[in-house]
Amino acid sequence: MVGRYFQGRSIGTIDEADAAMRELEQWQLEHLGYFESTTAAETKQMIEDVYHVSVSTVHEVTSESIKRALADGQLVILPAAGRELGNPYFQRPGPVYHMLVVKGYTADGQFITNDPGTRRGADFIYPADRLLDAVGDYNHGDPASGEQVMLVVGPR
Repeated sequence: MVGRYFQGRSIGTIDEADAAMRELEQWQLEHLGYFESTTAAETKQMIEDVYHVSVSTVHEVTSESIKRALADGQLVILPAAGRELGNPYFQRPGPVYHMLVVKGYTADGQFITNDPGTRRGADFIYPADRLLDAVGDYNHGDPASGEQVMLVVGPR
C-alpha cells in the first residue's frame, strides 16, 4: 500500500491486488527463499527494492513519534501481535503476526489505519494504547515479545 501510494499508483480491483501480492511474493522467494511472515528489516528491504521509496527503521515507537512521521508527510508501518489488536473484523482468533499502515490520527489521539487484515480495514481506527501495546516485530512467531519497531516510509 505505502509503496504504491508514494508512486501515485492505486490498487483498484481484486486482480490488481492479487498481481501486487504476487510481485511481493516473487521478491520474497528470490531474496529470502520464502514468502510468509517477514521481519521489519526484511519488509524494509523489500519495499525499498520493489517500490524505490525511502524507508527508515525507528525504534522509538510512541504516539508522538508516529504523529511526527505523519506530520512530515510520511506513512508508518507497524508490525504487531495481531491478536493483541482486538480488531473485531479479523477472522477468529486473528493473526499471530500482522502489519498495518498508520496514515493519520484523530483529534482525540486515536490512529487511522489501512489494515489489510480485513475487508473493513480502510480507515479503521485503533485506540493509541491498544495499537502501541500490540507493536512487536516477528521474533520467530512471537511478536508479543518482539522488538518495538516501526517503518517510516516516504518518497525517495
